[in-house]
Amino acid sequence: MAALSLNYFDVRNNDRLFSDTEGTWLAGGMDSVRLEAFAALTDYAREVTPSVICRRLTVKARDEDSKPLLEAVMDVVIGVVCLRRPRTAKALKKRRAPARMPSGEPICGAD
Repeated sequence: MAALSLNYFDVRNNDRLFSDTEGTWLAGGMDSVRLEAFAALTDYAREVTPSVICRRLTVKARDEDSKPLLEAVMDVVIGVVCLRRPRTAKALKKRRAPARMPSGEPICGAD
């Protein structure tokens, strides 16, 4: 039987930190820690609302002595493809420069 270890998984959602104060008992060493961190990331990613454009989720795993074990990071970026276009050159000149995604693509409706 594999030895159990107590691990803590602190979650950061952009600038908000949620410290794990209870911990999770796991068997299987670092493979189990890695799987648990990934599961936590995907759970939190499901909670991101559609109105959020960009979110960085981070899970930091530590052992019972608060020794860091690993850090898992997921960037969630929601881009909207805009299909409507201004109809005249005059309308093009009046438009402000659109907001941009981290990739440089414009974000429709962010004007």
